[in-house]
Amino acid sequence: MPPSNDGRFLTILLLPGGTGRSRTVRIPVWLPKALLFAGLSALFALFQFSHDYRAMARHMEELRRLQEVNAQQAQDLAETRAQIAALQEELARIQELDRTLRAELHIENAPQSALPPASTSAAVQSAAPAARAGAAPAIQAGAAAQVQAGAASAVQAGGVPGAGAVPAASVESGTATSLRAPSAGFAVTEAAASVPLAPGAAAPGGGALLSAALKQQAAALVQQAERQLASLQQIQNAAAQYIRAAAHFPDAWPLAGAITSTFGYRRSPLGWGREFHEGIDLAAPYGAPIRAAAAGVVVHAGWLPGFGRAVKIDHGNGLVTLYGHQSRIKVKVGQSVKKGQVIGYVGSSGLSTGPHLHFGVYRNGVPVDPLPYLTSDLYQYLKK
Repeated sequence: MPPSNDGRFLTILLLPGGTGRSRTVRIPVWLPKALLFAGLSALFALFQFSHDYRAMARHMEELRRLQEVNAQQAQDLAETRAQIAALQEELARIQELDRTLRAELHIENAPQSALPPASTSAAVQSAAPAARAGAAPAIQAGAAAQVQAGAASAVQAGGVPGAGAVPAASVESGTATSLRAPSAGFAVTEAAASVPLAPGAAAPGGGALLSAALKQQAAALVQQAERQLASLQQIQNAAAQYIRAAAHFPDAWPLAGAITSTFGYRRSPLGWGREFHEGIDLAAPYGAPIRAAAAGVVVHAGWLPGFGRAVKIDHGNGLVTLYGHQSRIKVKVGQSVKKGQVIGYVGSSGLSTGPHLHFGVYRNGVPVDPLPYLTSDLYQYLKK
C-alpha cells in the first residue's frame, strides 16, 4: 500500500490470484485511523453497556429484596399495632375489674402518682404523627426495623399487706376496724395516636419513628401490666383477709332451733328469781349435733359450773363462743375447728330444765348478745 504522490491518500493494489487485471483503490490517509478509533469505541461502549447492565440487574435485585423486606416490615408493624390495641382493650377490662373489686372490698383507690409517667405517652404521641408525615420510602440495605417490647422499668409496688385476721369491733355500737390495703392502683392510658397502616403496605419515610413509637407504646403497656399485677396482688391479699375474717366470725347458727330464752335479765327457769342470762337458749332434740359458729381453737372442753358439759372456742381478736348443756363432747382442748364442724351433741347437763343448747358470745371476756352476730350481714359488718 504505497502512499500517493500528494501524501493525503493511500493507494491499495489488489492483485487477483489468476491472470486477471490488477486494481488499485485510493483511500484517505485518516480513514484507517478513523475505522480503528470507531472499532475501539464500539468495543468500549459494548463493555460499558455490559457492565452497566450487570450492575443495574444487581441493583434491581437488591431493590426487589429490600422492597420485600419493607413490605414485611409494614405488615409486622400493622400486626404489632393490632396486638397492642388488643392488649390495651384487655388491660382496660382488667382496670374496670380492678375498680369494681376495690369498690366492693372498700380498698382505697389508686392515687394519680401510681399512673405511668406522662413522658412515655407524650413521646409516643409526638413520634407517631412524625412517622405519618415522613417523606418517600427510604430503603436502606439491611435496615429491618424490628418491633419488640423494650424492658420496662421495674415497678416499685411497695409493701403488700399481710393476710391477718380482721379485728372484730363492737356490733352493738355499729363500728368495726377498717380493712384497707395500701393502694397501688392502675389506669390504662392511650399511649400513642392512631397510625393507619394496612398489612402489606409500604412503610412511610418515618417508618423508623413509627417503629420506635410502637416500641415505646409496648414498653408503656408492660409497665401498666406490672402496675396492674401489683394492684391485683393487693386486692388478693385484702380478699384473703376478708375470707379469714369471715371464717373466724361467729355468724353460723350452731343448730337449727327456736330461741327459747334471749340475752339479758330474765326470770330464772329454776324459780330462783331474776338472773342475767349470758347468751341465748336454742331448743333442739336430745343428741342433735352442735356445730361451731366459726373457726377457732378449743380452749375448754369439759364440765363448766352451771353449763354442764360445755365447749369454749377462741376465734381470735378477743372473741370466744360457749356451747353449754351438751350430752357428749366431740372435741378436745387445743384442737382447731372449722366453721360448721360438729363439736358435740345437745343434752341437758348442768343447770337445765330440758334438752337445749346454751350459746354465748364473749368479747374480751365480757358476754355480749349473740343475736347481732348470728343475724348480721357479715359483709356489711366487715366493710365498716
